[in-house]
Amino acid sequence: MKEGPQNSKVIDLSARRRQKRLLYLKTYQSALQEFLTGFIRRNFKTDIQVLHHHYLLRQVQSHELSYEFDQFRQDVGDAIWEVYGETLWYEVQAERWFDRQCLSQEELVEHCTSLFILGSAFVANE
Repeated sequence: MKEGPQNSKVIDLSARRRQKRLLYLKTYQSALQEFLTGFIRRNFKTDIQVLHHHYLLRQVQSHELSYEFDQFRQDVGDAIWEVYGETLWYEVQAERWFDRQCLSQEELVEHCTSLFILGSAFVANE
């Protein structure tokens, strides 16, 4: 809290929201991951290795000189947003633990993208 005019206490709302969001994500991380894992299994009809293979073929066919993982990840995220963004957002709102003030639709899709890419890597290594 900051001292304001006439020695009254002023609450820093942005810091409060940030703390609330971090606590929320820490508390419900496993529930979010479980929800997203189930969503990916039910809805995604291909795996990351197939997408990666097609991306590399496109890079070769376009005579690209380098492979950029960041661009690949962005393309995957954009595709998830376009195809599944609304469905994902609708389904997560039915979860008792979900709080739209702590997790936006964009952040939800970002978590889904990360889990899809990294989760597939863990499965491939098992």
